[in-house]
Amino acid sequence: MDDDQLYIDAVSKKNAYFVPMTVWQVEVKKSADAKDERDRYRDRAYRAEKELDELPQAIHDLEKQLEVAQGQSYASTAARVANRPLT
Repeated sequence: MDDDQLYIDAVSKKNAYFVPMTVWQVEVKKSADAKDERDRYRDRAYRAEKELDELPQAIHDLEKQLEVAQGQSYASTAARVANRPLT
């Protein structure tokens, strides 16, 4: 009986020494998919951190542009008013 291949196969399956190829393939695919998803989230987090690091400089640039625009607007308004006669 110990030499019977069917008995050996049955004992191996019962004791979890045997993993069917289809089960193994499914588990390998799940593992690969999980690693791919982890990599996507890690890349997404890296890009978000990089964007966050660049945000203060972008805010500073926008503030400078606003100051220039407000200065030009004030200067042009003052010039128009200065050219008008007082009534």
